[in-house]
Amino acid sequence: MADICYTDSRRTDVGVLLGASLNVEWGDSGNDFELSVDISSPVRLDDGALVYVEGTEWGGVVDAREASATDGLMRYTGRSWHGVLRDRILCPDAGADYLSVSGEANSVLLSLVSRMGLGDVMTVSAVQSGISVRHRFDRYTDAYSGIRAMLAASGARLGISYDSRAGRAVLSAVKVADWSDGPTSDTADVDVKRVGRPYNHLICLGSGELRNRVVQHWYADAEGRVSSKQSLFGIDERATVYDYTNASAEQLSQDGPKKLAEYQTADVLEATLGFDGSYAVGDVVPGVDEDTGTEVSVTVGTVDVTVTADGVTATYRAGGTAASGSSASSAESSGGGASYAAGDGISIVGRTIYADVTQAKLDTVSATAAKASSEVTGVATDLSREAEARRAADEKIASDVASRVSSVRASGPLTAQTDESMAVVVAHDASGVAAGSYGPAADSEPSFGGKVTLGPRISVDSRGHVTAAQGRSLTIPAATATESAAGLMSAADKRALDAAPTAYQPAGDYAAASHVHDASDVETGVLPVERGGTGDATGNARSASRLQRARKVTLEGAVAGSAYFDGSSDVTITCEGQGAAAGFLAAHPVGSVFESTSAVSPAGSYGGTWRRVPSLGPFRWERTA
Repeated sequence: MADICYTDSRRTDVGVLLGASLNVEWGDSGNDFELSVDISSPVRLDDGALVYVEGTEWGGVVDAREASATDGLMRYTGRSWHGVLRDRILCPDAGADYLSVSGEANSVLLSLVSRMGLGDVMTVSAVQSGISVRHRFDRYTDAYSGIRAMLAASGARLGISYDSRAGRAVLSAVKVADWSDGPTSDTADVDVKRVGRPYNHLICLGSGELRNRVVQHWYADAEGRVSSKQSLFGIDERATVYDYTNASAEQLSQDGPKKLAEYQTADVLEATLGFDGSYAVGDVVPGVDEDTGTEVSVTVGTVDVTVTADGVTATYRAGGTAASGSSASSAESSGGGASYAAGDGISIVGRTIYADVTQAKLDTVSATAAKASSEVTGVATDLSREAEARRAADEKIASDVASRVSSVRASGPLTAQTDESMAVVVAHDASGVAAGSYGPAADSEPSFGGKVTLGPRISVDSRGHVTAAQGRSLTIPAATATESAAGLMSAADKRALDAAPTAYQPAGDYAAASHVHDASDVETGVLPVERGGTGDATGNARSASRLQRARKVTLEGAVAGSAYFDGSSDVTITCEGQGAAAGFLAAHPVGSVFESTSAVSPAGSYGGTWRRVPSLGPFRWERTA
């Protein structure tokens, strides 16, 4: 059973719709879908949500909704993937008459998806298709019709499948399947509608307005011969309009008869394919009309698929009919790629040519042959001579061509081929570079923090072909430079830079005329090492030749003397004795022991350095310095 999945408006998967019914139609008509959900279901789909069946082309984007109280259903409608392409127009580049493409089919499809801005919902298979295209699109054609025409000219069709992992519909170029040679060639049931009386009066409308518009009338007789003379009237006349906008009278006189001749192919059939096979739009399907025994091969034009909880059903309708109504064209239109024209009784489906001859035509040929039998001898001789001369001329032309061009070869990225007339067709593979503009569109004056578009980064192969191009941009920094981070110069720094001298100045004259700064936070008077100074953590210098200010050293006590010391040289202090103290110290040199009844050190009275030593009687003091 196929699961019908859905997303939210941001195209994020939500879940599976249970009990829902999905009908999708695409090809020559429709290109839309209808999703039916029970109105009592709590599930509601957003506008812009995607509906899909994984790995198939059944799905699209939700555009509208309708709640029906009559049947209790909520219906969501929208464009199928084919309808999304149909709603895009392929416009020529500025200054060009037509949009032309060539190269590997999938590469061309990828460039078209990018050109249309559909990269968020569509992508293209990365696998090489093995199909080369060279096509010139009709002016301002819708993308779906244009892509189908481009691929059909190379015997291919458009394949679409949704990939939930990529979150996009994947396009690819696929070879057209011709079921005429397959196991189903004798099993497809067809409903045949023979058009025995096609349109025989074509009113062609060209350029101009109202009474000044170019109008031509072309007629077909009972045998299907086209001329400007009418031979069928009354109920036998069938007229239709060919609106060929902007065509001149000369162009209308060429294309009008061709269009009417297309209607005269009485053996062109309408067919509804009853076989529930895996046919795709563009495939060639054979069948047999059980009533008349007519064998017919038709191209699938429309596919109609319905997905329910019970399974999947599909119906197929053939493309093209000889009984269609009025048609339109444009004088600016011109198809691209290979094109072929079919004569009376001949039809071309895909790359297969079919010839059908009705009994009426056989009877006409038989009668004509009987009437001409009496005259055939002389005519046959003339025809034989003419045929021989024509054959000789053809052989000479072929010989001349063969002598000039023996073979045509090409290597990637070029492909070359010749047709029966030895016409050479050379195509160039797609470069792989998406169409569009690269580099800045105009000069710019970005501010701080702004972004500037630079020239593209281009990859070129050994043959000089551009194989890749990516746009590049430059963002200007917005941050101001600091001691630890790069950035732009601040306004204050710029003012300081402008105040600096620009020419030589004598020593001591480098300071600005005036400046303002915060008070110093250095308390020791010396800048510490971590602040860029020469001091240590306490602020003291590690080394110095002299003190900044000399210090006075004074001796007191039994001797007296003083000197100034700045650290630049040694200092000798001359001392003088002070009376009894001097005599006492002279009598008690270092090492002497002095006994006293006082527990107070004699240093207080006489100077010197003393230490108390153990004693059982008086206090004893030993001089140590």
